[in-house]
Amino acid sequence: MPSARVRLLVGSALLLAGFSIFVSWKWGGLSASLNPPSLPPSMFEAESNLRLEIADSSAEDILSRARALADELVEANPEMPTAYSARARLSYLLGKSTEARQDWEQAIRLDEHCAEALYGLGLMAFESDRFTEAAVLFGQVSNLDQEDRQARIMHADALVHDGKIDEGIAHLERIVNSPFATVGALELLGQAYLQKREYEKARSCFERVLEHYAESKDAMYGLTRVYAALGDREKAKEFNLRFREFAQRDREENAQDAEGFQDREFAISGLAQICMDAGRVLSKSPEQVPQAIDHMLNAIQLSPPNVEYLLEIRTLCLGQGRFVDVAATTKRLIELEPSNIDHWFILGNAYTELGQADLAIEAFRTAIELDPHDSRSQWADRFIQRYESP
Repeated sequence: MPSARVRLLVGSALLLAGFSIFVSWKWGGLSASLNPPSLPPSMFEAESNLRLEIADSSAEDILSRARALADELVEANPEMPTAYSARARLSYLLGKSTEARQDWEQAIRLDEHCAEALYGLGLMAFESDRFTEAAVLFGQVSNLDQEDRQARIMHADALVHDGKIDEGIAHLERIVNSPFATVGALELLGQAYLQKREYEKARSCFERVLEHYAESKDAMYGLTRVYAALGDREKAKEFNLRFREFAQRDREENAQDAEGFQDREFAISGLAQICMDAGRVLSKSPEQVPQAIDHMLNAIQLSPPNVEYLLEIRTLCLGQGRFVDVAATTKRLIELEPSNIDHWFILGNAYTELGQADLAIEAFRTAIELDPHDSRSQWADRFIQRYESP
């Protein structure tokens, strides 16, 4: 069960497709809402469902399907570095490091600035303890996209492992003091301070971690070492006991997970990943966006609820004017992020495009309740007043 590879790939250098929309509505269209048309089925209600198609397939059959899709993607798009990178991600997930390296290297030959390939090769270098090489590769990704926090964190981590602790600390300090701060960055910074024997700074980092994630074993163990170094035996004992309790619990949970782990579910996750990657590759070509949406829909059907996947497919549906699907996707996003005001505005906008004014108003009212001071809330309030005025 290659859990480490799954964890690293989840934090890869892919961009999240987040956005917000300012609603634009033609007032003359409101009269249509008095007799709103019935809505056709959304893409989620279509008869085709990849999970149903593979219901009786073995793990090997599912993986064969995933590999075939990856090969078809490269064969159909031999000049696209992202196609090779997508196949490399699948190979890496399946533990086929040689094949993954070859594809990522080919992606870079086609485009030396291919962030996904640079990140993938950085992971392979890091795993092989080639920290100097890893730091260079992650640094390149960070330079290509300053907002890629995972690449920035991995860059700093590689520097620390390479013995360049001060440089790594400088990078981590910038991350934790930015909008891209994460618990992982704070944990790494605390560990780096420990190596420098800057115990008060390390203590501050680990305490901040526990404020955001009370079950961080790294922070508990870090505080055990900090208080031991500071001579506070009682505090050291307290955090050591907490660390041992959580570590034991995790060992038991991991043993249960391993016992219940099914190769078939892992195969499904691999198929979902390559479906999503295929959609991303095809979406770069305007004429292939419909096929891209189909692939992404397959990934969504195969996966647990995933905000990133839903955001990306919604972006494509918006560009295609598929407002029934925009509304359906946004409703799924709202189930996962009910307080995200952008989702409510986008849902309202989709309903206005579909002539469903009552549903649009309901969505806009929720958005206004979430943040009445948002400039879009002021627009939505005028929309409601205009619609409801005699």
